[in-house]
Amino acid sequence: MADVQMAGGPAGPAAGTQRLVYDGTLFQLYEIYLLNLVLTVITLGIFRFWAKTRIRRYVWSHVSFQGDRLEYTGTGGELFKGFLIVLGFLFAFGILQVALQFALGPDSPIAIVTQFAFLFFIIYLSLVAHYTAQNYRLTRTYWRGVRGGMTGSGWSYGFKALGLSLLLPLTLGLARPWVTSKLMNWRANASWFGSERLQLELRAGPLYAAFFVSLVLTFALAAVFVGGILGIAYAAGWLDIQGLQAYIQQQQTYQTEPDEAQIQLIIRLIVVGYLAAIVGLGLSYLIGWAFYFATLYRATAAAARFASLRFASTATTGGLIGLWVGNAAIYLVTLGFGFPILIQRTMRFIARNLEIQGELDGAALTQSTIARPRFGEGLLEAFDPGMF
Repeated sequence: MADVQMAGGPAGPAAGTQRLVYDGTLFQLYEIYLLNLVLTVITLGIFRFWAKTRIRRYVWSHVSFQGDRLEYTGTGGELFKGFLIVLGFLFAFGILQVALQFALGPDSPIAIVTQFAFLFFIIYLSLVAHYTAQNYRLTRTYWRGVRGGMTGSGWSYGFKALGLSLLLPLTLGLARPWVTSKLMNWRANASWFGSERLQLELRAGPLYAAFFVSLVLTFALAAVFVGGILGIAYAAGWLDIQGLQAYIQQQQTYQTEPDEAQIQLIIRLIVVGYLAAIVGLGLSYLIGWAFYFATLYRATAAAARFASLRFASTATTGGLIGLWVGNAAIYLVTLGFGFPILIQRTMRFIARNLEIQGELDGAALTQSTIARPRFGEGLLEAFDPGMF
């Protein structure tokens, strides 16, 4: 599929174009990953905060810009403390909810309202988490001794993001490009590195053509992939609908244990359902939405600027499909042990497809005066652990 050239996007590399350089190796990533895995298992998952920090420090230190490497100064202890604070808060709120249900009864209007309030609060916290996590990472990222940070309030951002997110179900998802552009603009324009602020003026209008193309393509691919899987399963005799109906009637009438043939039928139906959901729907999403996200990445890069720097993205639909489908296949085939390969592929994709035009005067970039948060991204750890 040909990619639509976005207005303002570059037709090709311009004079003075440079890129981030990533020189990490898969062998070194696996050395870190395997030790992280052993220590995480031994500590029953607690070490994962230090494991994530070790991965970040390696990746950051192998990314360079204008000849100087990035440095990550966050600690596992900061991430763990932030997580404990959020976990304790959620636990206290859960105890309060159970106490209200016990005292007033589960059908009490107050208890029901409290349950819905808790759900909305979880959604709100997950939105706040993306803001506070970005702030934490910026304040722990250094380049030539200068760090970043964010102004504004994550709590205020959470309220605005929650209001916009409510538009998604009300519009059946059609407001997604507009909501995405607004949220990205808010977070980006509150981001600083040293004495300079990142500026982003992403517009939703040019995204809608790609959005509708991807939407239609995803539904079409889902029909083809899921239909193909079900058709093959039916031809192979794995979709015995009559046998399933007979088993259900038997359970409703006699409640007997299934025989060997019925057990095989149930296993086959589970396998078919898994393949239809994971392979059929998963591939449909990854391939169908790659066109939209490639357009989004190019539009975002073209609309961003930092000091004297301008940006462009060369990400294509085919490139994203190769990255996403490849990563998914590697992760599934290796049962998760291919995680370092995913990191390596993703970082190389970013370095290869992000063009930076101009040169940053490092001497004119003074240190940030934005306060550093004391704790790590506990909110994001609780709701969205992320890749690394």
